[in-house]
Amino acid sequence: MFTTGSKLFLGATGLALASLLVFGATHGGEPGWLGTVVLVGALLFTASDLSVARDRFVKQGYVNRLWGWPTYFVAQLVLAWTVATASVAG
Repeated sequence: MFTTGSKLFLGATGLALASLLVFGATHGGEPGWLGTVVLVGALLFTASDLSVARDRFVKQGYVNRLWGWPTYFVAQLVLAWTVATASVAG
């Protein structure tokens, strides 16, 4: 079903998503609310990528886009808000 190239691509994508979660969790460990919000943004972003992967490699369907797109945009807003807030506060 998967070629060697697609397996490498999937592995690289999985590694990138795992890195995102690790960095989000590391930053999320900081005291205060900002670290928690960064972690929430990282989790939402990962969830949106999982909807893309499910749509592309498991089962295509509207339901993947129905929850994937809103999750993606909320994640982007949350992460952008943390950057803007951190620069004002710091």
